[in-house]
Amino acid sequence: MLDAGKLATLRAVIDGGSFSAAARRLALTQPAVSRQVALLEAQLGTPLVRRTRQGVTATEAGRLLAGHAGAVERRLALAEAEVAALAGTARGRVRLGSFFTAFAQLTPEVVARADAELPGVALEHELVDRATALARLATGDLEAALVFRHEPVPAPPGVELVHLFDDPARVLLPRAHPLAVRRALRCADLRDETWIRARGGGAAALLDATLARAGLRPRLLEAGYGDEPVEAQVYVAAGAGVMLAHELNVIVNRAGIAIRPLLDGPGRIVELAVPHDRAPATRALVELLRRLR
Repeated sequence: MLDAGKLATLRAVIDGGSFSAAARRLALTQPAVSRQVALLEAQLGTPLVRRTRQGVTATEAGRLLAGHAGAVERRLALAEAEVAALAGTARGRVRLGSFFTAFAQLTPEVVARADAELPGVALEHELVDRATALARLATGDLEAALVFRHEPVPAPPGVELVHLFDDPARVLLPRAHPLAVRRALRCADLRDETWIRARGGGAAALLDATLARAGLRPRLLEAGYGDEPVEAQVYVAAGAGVMLAHELNVIVNRAGIAIRPLLDGPGRIVELAVPHDRAPATRALVELLRRLR
């Protein structure tokens, strides 16, 4: 029978691209790593990796076995966590991915509450976009991910999308703007304004669609990038224009910006993506996040 420890070593070698990288990751010596892979190859009677001057690459057999190794590791971690749960304590590691403004605004609170409420859970967090998060959930490299969407999107196979909260549309205006006295606005109220638009990405497409639905073709000032161009908010504070945003992602100079509901703007839904087959530590984090807002 194949040894789970040697399988984990093979996966570390293939993921890291070298025996030395795997040794550092596993806190082993390089000869020990090389020997474990060699023993696997001898047991199976086929090469699992190719050794070159540029590093190590997997053979077809190696890729196949590394995929199974990942599944074995996940099942063992799940078994360990479920046994701990029987003892009354959620234990284990949860790697949480987050989109940018969730990472900046929610993660500190999540970490603090997890430290207080889930002492047996080791929470790791990192910045990832939606596509990367879902891909890494599928491979087991993340246990959970904070993601957002504007329109209904089905969950990919093996993943559940847990609704956390709605993040309403906002329009950002310079603090001294005449319309800042209004409690809420519509796109038509801003037809004569310069709108700040990201240089491509999801935010640009969202603004284009919003203005088209309102029948507006206003002046545009391009600034910022990506799905959450928060760096462009400095232009609003400077009086250069108005900007479409959401409540969660206003993080630049709130004192210099008037934040008003945009009644016909596109809200977004913030969700937690988790695998269907999740460990008790991940289930505990899900319940903690449900109570977050």
